[in-house]
Amino acid sequence: APVTPAPFSPEPVSLAPTGPFPPCLVCGDGKVVTAPDALFIFPDQPTITCGQLQEVGLAGVIEPTNCGFLPNLPQMEVCECAPGSLPTVSPAPVSPAPVTPAPFSPEPVSLAPTGPFPPCLVCGDGKVVTAPDALFIFPDQPTITCGQLQEVGLAGVIEPTNCGFLPNLPQMEVCECAPGSLPTVSPAPVSPA
Repeated sequence: APVTPAPFSPEPVSLAPTGPFPPCLVCGDGKVVTAPDALFIFPDQPTITCGQLQEVGLAGVIEPTNCGFLPNLPQMEVCECAPGSLPTVSPAPVSPAPVTPAPFSPEPVSLAPTGPFPPCLVCGDGKVVTAPDALFIFPDQPTITCGQLQEVGLAGVIEPTNCGFLPNLPQMEVCECAPGSLPTVSPAPVSPA
């Protein structure tokens, strides 16, 4: 069964009327995306919706060598490709005003001052998250930002068994872990009553 992640507002995808390549049918011949809002996640690529993937394919933005293997990728299953025909689209009038998508509002993560576990360095010893607004997506878990992941780790919310494998997960690449030190937090001053 497909996993439904937290709400996600993808980065806008700029579509030239025609890219440098021929149109790519991302689902293969005679098939179309039937889950346009599902998230297509592929290592070292930005996360986009299946609808956007189909749009950039049709716009000629995907290289033919990449287009050939897309329909058979396991990651395409979330797009629920099915037999069908693409809707005919008449060119929309060009609007001079830029379109700004709604900002991504992650679910609030409640941080207890100290969770039940020891602090977890999600990037590993001596490394910190340098892309705090990037989305950390892991199957069967809520989508959160890398900054939030680091915060819940430090707050002792992540079990030690899970903490051990986090730094080596391919999904951590989006967090851009790099050598560094965590910001020091001074306790709030207590004013006398």
